[in-house]
This record gives sequence, C-alpha cells and structure tokens, in this order.
Amino acid sequence: MATKAAEDIQQLAPEIVEDLAAALEQLPIDTYGDEKWVDQHVALERLSMQATLNVRMGAAETVSDALLSFDKVPTLIHQLLVTHTWKRNVYPLVRKAIAQKASILAHAMIQHEATLLNLLQTVLYKKESIDKAGDALVDLIDMLVTHLDYLNSDAVDAVKNIAPQKTQSPTDLLCVPEHETLAEQSAKLTFETAWTALAALCHLTHHMSQFPLAVLSRLCNTRDILYSLVYLLEGKPWERKLAGRAGVERFEDGRWVTRTGEDMLLVAKPEAHAWMAVASLVLDPEVQRRYEMTEHRRATLIKLTAHFERNATLLTQLPFLEPVYRYLLHVQMAEVPAGVAATLGVLVEAMPHSAPIARDWAALATRQLALWTPKTNRNLADKLARAYDWAWLEEFAPEPPKCATCGQSAEHRCAKCRSEWYCGRACQVKAWKAHKPVCALLETSACLEKGGKGGGKVGKPLNVAEDNDLNRPAVRARGGMTTEGERIVELVD
Repeated sequence: MATKAAEDIQQLAPEIVEDLAAALEQLPIDTYGDEKWVDQHVALERLSMQATLNVRMGAAETVSDALLSFDKVPTLIHQLLVTHTWKRNVYPLVRKAIAQKASILAHAMIQHEATLLNLLQTVLYKKESIDKAGDALVDLIDMLVTHLDYLNSDAVDAVKNIAPQKTQSPTDLLCVPEHETLAEQSAKLTFETAWTALAALCHLTHHMSQFPLAVLSRLCNTRDILYSLVYLLEGKPWERKLAGRAGVERFEDGRWVTRTGEDMLLVAKPEAHAWMAVASLVLDPEVQRRYEMTEHRRATLIKLTAHFERNATLLTQLPFLEPVYRYLLHVQMAEVPAGVAATLGVLVEAMPHSAPIARDWAALATRQLALWTPKTNRNLADKLARAYDWAWLEEFAPEPPKCATCGQSAEHRCAKCRSEWYCGRACQVKAWKAHKPVCALLETSACLEKGGKGGGKVGKPLNVAEDNDLNRPAVRARGGMTTEGERIVELVD
C-alpha cells in the first residue's frame, strides 16, 4: 500500500508532544485501569504512534527528544515494571470478569506493555538515554532479559505454531466469546512484544561504553545475555516451517512473511537485531576483559561459527559481523583463561531497585474489578477514538483492505461505523443482517472520528439511506431493503 508524504498526514505538533511527555507520572499499581491510568494510557498511545510515524517518515524525533528533555526514561521503566507485575499477579484473577464487563479496557491493559516498550525502543536509540535512565537501568535490563528468556522457552512454540487463520471481521468477532478473544490477543501480544524488547536490547548494547561497571557485570555475567543470544540464534523462534511444502515463514514487522528458495538465506529483522547485540558484546573491550569465559560458555559461543558456514551470504548482508567471525575463530582456538574474575579484583554488582512486592493480589483484584464498569469501557473507547489518527494508521497497514464477505480487495466501507469494508453492493447486502448489530456498537466511535482531521484511505462511503419511510418500494430507497424489509447501508457511486 502506498504511503502518503509526511506533510500530508496529521501529526502531533511539537508543543503537544512536549505537553504529553511532561505530564507522564509514575502511577502505582493500585491505579492500574482507573480513570487516571486511562488518561495516561491514551497519552502514551499518542506518543507511541507519533514516534512510529517519525521513524517511518524520517522526520524529526520529537517524541524521544521530549521524553529525554523531561527526564521521563525512569518513568517509562517504572510503568513497564508496574505493568509486568500487574499482568503476572492480577490479570489471571480478573481475566474472565473484565472481558465481560469492560472488554476494550481489558485489551488496553494488556496492550500497555507493548506501548511502553515501543517508546523505550525509540528512546534507547540515543546514547543519552543511558544517563537519563539512572538507577533504573538495571531494572530495564532485567525486564528485557525476561522477554528474551520467553523467546528461548517452549511457551513461544504455542504461539508461533498456530495455523494461519482467515482475518476475522468485526462481525465474525462478535460471535466469539470475549474472554477467548482476550486470551488469544494476550498470547499474541506477548509474542510480538518480546521482539520489541529484543530491538530495545539491541539499542541498549550499542551504548555499553556508558554503562557503570557494576551494571555491565550484571548484564554479562549474572544475566549472561550473550549466552541467551546464542541460544536465540540457534533456536530461531522467528521462523516456522511451511506445512506441506518447501520454505519457511518468518516473523517480521508484526506479521509472518513467506520465504522460499534463495530468499530463505535472507536475514530476518529479529535475527539481525540478535546479531547486532552479539557484535556489540563480543567486540567491547571491557566485556572481553570481564566476561567469565568458562569451558561451557566457550563451547556455546563457538556454535555461532556454523551460521557463517551454513549461510555464505551472511557476511555480505551483515558486514559488521566480519570482526565477530574472526573473534569466534580466535575463541575456538584459544585456551580458556583461568580465574578471570580474580585478576580483576572485587566488583560490587548492581542490583534491581524495584524488588518484587508481596501483597494481597486477590484483594487488589477485587477492588479494581469494582472500578471496571461498562461506563469505564465506553469512556476509554471515546478517548481512544479521539486520540487515534486512523488516517495514517491505515496508510501503514501491511495489506490493502479486504471485503468482509468474500475476502477480495475492497474499495468501499460502511460510512456509519467506518469499520467494515466491501468490494461491492452484492456483498454488502449479503452481510448487512450480521453486520447491523456491530455497526450500531461502532457508530459512536465513527462519529467521534469524523470530527477529527485527516482523510486517510476512506474509500467510497457506504451511506445510510436517507428515506426513512419503510413502506415505500425498495427501488425508491437509496440503500434498498433486505428481504425482511430492513433498510440497509448502500454503496454510493
């Protein structure tokens, strides 16, 4: 899908970005999901979308600059830890109840971690982010390694090996129990968020020269990030085999892409991020001095040499790996040094500042459930409808819209809800009976969106028939009628 020029797409003004960044707070876990949290979530979503737009369009990095200027890196890390703690301890207790009472809020609460990591990934690209992180840097490292451990676990297989399914329209989703949809989305988001964490870790390792030695020691020896990265490159969790035919699918930019033939030698983006982190680690002089190279670690590290032999184009695609390859060959031939840690003297290791908290999670879940009502759900939906600029989001969609009925390319969509797409009148008429209740639910959000700016990929609208007299013949109605005599939404030529 062709994208618009940056100046043609609605963006947040720099002063709005600064206001949103300056207002961010370190909210405690007790406020998770309440009105104040909702307001901050919407602000973070707006900043995250603007940061993505800046990167895609090569525009000025207004979001990362604002977050750094207002010293909000520790705030983002703190909120990331709060979110992770809530998802681990409270979410399992309220999953079904919140799905029934406030489904939109539930999706926002599990999406929150991905939003924070996307912003941190953007900020960590800049070297000054390390100094701004301060004491929270250790907490961030531990959190990123947690996601890396997930990618190296068996749990990731349950997500990546799910058979591809036909994209479901809002009408189809209405028939699926909300708690099942929420569980599926939660698993999918955990998988996608882990790759964002890997990208953030890649940016982080580029700035190791800024790390205090105590933090570097924890990254290299205690958490042994190098060992985890080797395991990741060996396991290739971003890849799955095609059923019944040669080739593979690789997870890139949030979707699975088919690779066959010589294209299978192409390096996937997650694989490139892992190699970049490995290069930053093994080529750093201080890491080489302080990494406790045991026989087991050496045997694990030299496994990477096989990747250069299996893929002769690896060095061509990633030229920065040439010194890495030479280093690996040196490690393969050299003897394991004895007592590296002893020769460097005593070093006090940096420890996380946000220690696990012990509290009555069931009581917290009960209190929070009382706050999550259908009214709260609608409030969030209204705020998100006002905050999102759907115009440029559609321009960044990986594929053109599909007809909700036949699955073919579509150029028309319902003007009432602006959600369902159709290829023509016949498919629209066929789908109207099932789409009608969904259309009513989405009408409020659509009306709020019409009050904003931007055009986006609107397509030809589907307007509600203006003639309200159902007793008149269907041929006189602009939209026509179904066989049951209900007015339908028509395709306007």
